[in-house]
Amino acid sequence: MNLYLYIPPLSAHPTGCIKDTVYGLIRCYHAQNTHHQDILTIVRLFYLRLLHRGWERNYIQKLILEARNYVDRINHTPNTPGAQPADDDRKNRLFIHLVFHPDDVPRKRIQELYQHH
Repeated sequence: MNLYLYIPPLSAHPTGCIKDTVYGLIRCYHAQNTHHQDILTIVRLFYLRLLHRGWERNYIQKLILEARNYVDRINHTPNTPGAQPADDDRKNRLFIHLVFHPDDVPRKRIQELYQHH
């Protein structure tokens, strides 16, 4: 069973789809892993899986390096002073985590009720 059905190079998808896939997954790998070696391991596997799908080695290497540079630039860009919410906003922020159930009340309805009360 092939669990990694990435878009093949001769697919009818727009050409930007593979770039979005690479950028998105590299970004996820960085967000989900704290150890650099773990990131390298999973990116190496991702690279090999794309090669097995038929992508050209140079093209995928270029995309992965661009995505890595992009993620590094995002992670190391200092936030502007106005970008962070005020301390009062952080203290008053409420997160509601609900377990998903297909027969539950729609999220939109919960938001409406919250805004109303």
